[in-house]
Amino acid sequence: MSIADIAARKAAIDREEIRRLVLEALVGDPDYAISHYVLRRLVSEYGHAESDVARELTWLEERGLISTNVIAGSMPESVITRLGADVANGRKAFPGVPSKGLGQ
Repeated sequence: MSIADIAARKAAIDREEIRRLVLEALVGDPDYAISHYVLRRLVSEYGHAESDVARELTWLEERGLISTNVIAGSMPESVITRLGADVANGRKAFPGVPSKGLGQ
């Protein structure tokens, strides 16, 4: 395996971890919704760049795992869908999202 291959695999793992972290945060929230600002801060506490969150939120939304609410004058928030909750809780597997949470 070349250095480029290793770097590409690490980047893929980082993206998957961000997706899992977002889903776990949303399913654990009483409202099943968290602002993008808070999600960026949360992800950064796990060593990921805040700037990577927007791309992964788009990825999750395009696949129906989350939706985005935008209320005039406020920060957008992500809301977990039923499918996203099933993936976060381990009831369904989904390509691109690890089946286990961080540290498990």
